[in-house]
Amino acid sequence: MDLFQSKISVKAGRFRRWAGRSDGIALLLVMWVIIILFVIVSEFSYTMRSELNVTRNLKEDLECYYLAVAGVQAAMHELLNQFDNVYNDLDGNLVLENKSKTQHVFQDPKTGERIVENFESPQPLRTGIPLGSGFFSYTIIDEGGKLNINRVTNKDDRAGSPYQVLRKLFLDSGVEPDVQIDIIMDSILDWRDSNSEHHLNGAEDDWYEVNYEEQGFDHPYKAKNNPFDSVDELLMVRGINREILFGTQKARDLFGPEAVSTEADDEILYRGVYDNLSAFNVSQNINENTASTEMIEAMYPDNSVDILDKRTQNNGRYSDRQVSSYFTIVATGYLANSEAQHSIKATVWRNRRGKNARVRIDYWLDNELSETAGRAQPGSIENEKQLQ
Repeated sequence: MDLFQSKISVKAGRFRRWAGRSDGIALLLVMWVIIILFVIVSEFSYTMRSELNVTRNLKEDLECYYLAVAGVQAAMHELLNQFDNVYNDLDGNLVLENKSKTQHVFQDPKTGERIVENFESPQPLRTGIPLGSGFFSYTIIDEGGKLNINRVTNKDDRAGSPYQVLRKLFLDSGVEPDVQIDIIMDSILDWRDSNSEHHLNGAEDDWYEVNYEEQGFDHPYKAKNNPFDSVDELLMVRGINREILFGTQKARDLFGPEAVSTEADDEILYRGVYDNLSAFNVSQNINENTASTEMIEAMYPDNSVDILDKRTQNNGRYSDRQVSSYFTIVATGYLANSEAQHSIKATVWRNRRGKNARVRIDYWLDNELSETAGRAQPGSIENEKQLQ
């Protein structure tokens, strides 16, 4: 009996030891299961948050896109109005002036002299316009005040010729007056001419097929041998890079420090020529009311001072009858409580016959990075200035 009880006691002890080990193993298994479940839940939560952020960003970008489209439409509606003079006022805002509403012409009863009185019309609101859950802003730029790069077809030593104006714009912006300017000018001529013979310092297909990396491209390409479709196309031309085209500061802001040739943040090597060039201005002349100071000095070297002085004295007007056919619209849509925004750049052609006008879109660039119409909400300083 004692022997039997002792065997039972031994087996019971073994069972208790085995049960103790089993409890430890079970505890470890439970801990591992909890850890695995925690990792799975955490990954799932991270994935859901990421997808939620992506969805929200897409939604906000789509909202901003249609707000920007509304800005383009608002600008086109403004261009459909009747006007007979286009100028930039001293604040840099484009004014579409209807002389019948801003000019009073009468005759002095004593002397019989014809007297003309000009007065300023209120500017339309173009910034911080509310629509739905967001806002849109737009600017209108006159292409008539710029040089059409497609008119530079051959070397011309005459002062004021398209070739000499473009050359002076590059030189005034910081391009060196040696081989650098010759490479740029000859390459522009080669890019759009119809033959494959390059000028002395120019470039044709053979150069671009070998040296494409110098222009920032990862694959060979050929000279276009056709007119420029946009000013941005100049980046494909030998000798021209982002810094030369946009200017040191703007290239640094848009594309980062690697886009400029200086490490100093306050050093400006090039002022840029982008804002003075167009691929759309069909006029042989420029609009002196909207041309930049650099353009006036390059186009009219002999009487540029008189033109600029007259504009200063007359709130930006040099002539009372300047109407252009092409305008560029930059519209930006944005939301009130979000950093999301979307910009669209469109160049439109305006044709007027009699009292009727029509507008046609000739160029459309979605999510434009180089320009923005700015952000302002109702009640801001920018809006108060426009409403005054």
